[in-house]
Amino acid sequence: MSVNEDEVRRAVFSFPPGSAGGFDGLCFQHISDMLMCQEAGTEFLSILTNFVNLVVAGRCPTDAAAVFFGGRLLALSKKTGGIRPIAIGFILRRLTSKRANAFSIKKPAPYFCPH
Repeated sequence: MSVNEDEVRRAVFSFPPGSAGGFDGLCFQHISDMLMCQEAGTEFLSILTNFVNLVVAGRCPTDAAAVFFGGRLLALSKKTGGIRPIAIGFILRRLTSKRANAFSIKKPAPYFCPH
């Protein structure tokens, strides 16, 4: 599986404005602003696409994987009492996952569509 630059661009801009950032502080607005940069946007998109392809190929370094695939856990109070846990992952992991899921969801669709 590999993704192209157009797919990565569409994925970045498909996240709603104000989407929460990961615990590294990076938000999708940062990524989209960098993609829109006249001077370096094209080169940044190429590098970002290469990074996504590296991760979907399973070549994320083992030492970094525990952090990269982790997330920030928040506890929100429910109106009815209790706590609702919310996990927010790294933006780059969320972007990579979105592209990987878009690819893999097409494979089983013909088997499940009639049902």
